[in-house]
Amino acid sequence: MVSKNIITYLIVLVLIILGAYYLTGGGQQTQEDPDAPKPPPDYTVPNGFVHWHARLKIMIKGEMQDIPADLGISVGNKIDTHLAGGMSPIHTHVGGEDELNDNGRKLHFESTPKSKPSVLSLWYFFKVWGKTFNGNCILDKCNGPEGTVKMFVNDKPNTDFEKYFVRDGDRILITFE
Repeated sequence: MVSKNIITYLIVLVLIILGAYYLTGGGQQTQEDPDAPKPPPDYTVPNGFVHWHARLKIMIKGEMQDIPADLGISVGNKIDTHLAGGMSPIHTHVGGEDELNDNGRKLHFESTPKSKPSVLSLWYFFKVWGKTFNGNCILDKCNGPEGTVKMFVNDKPNTDFEKYFVRDGDRILITFE
């Protein structure tokens, strides 16, 4: 007769293996998009699972733009869901501190980014959203007589634009003035 300890051990072992399989993408191959930006030399892509948050605020001509709730979950493009348990690795939620407020919208980064570093970039977020963002355009506004796109990270000017790789706790402001 097999002892209860051995059965318990085997059940725990199977759960650990299934959990690791789930957290590493479930065996699906993850290839980086050829258009994806590469992390800068001073950026270290974490080896393990990340659960980071950042705030994104978009102001056009002094008016805050809506960033939808549940983006990457039930709104926008659901891509690479195998990396984040059924939702896009960058997504937004509904409710509480996740709601759009004077500080912008809270972005959630949940994945194991080592296999696909671009999931930590603003390029990837705007791909999930299906909107335009680069050094020339934000949403439907492009540099010209009406204004210029600018970006600030943690209150400092930043010209990486869509190629910016987010860090936990970042406050990102994109303006068109």
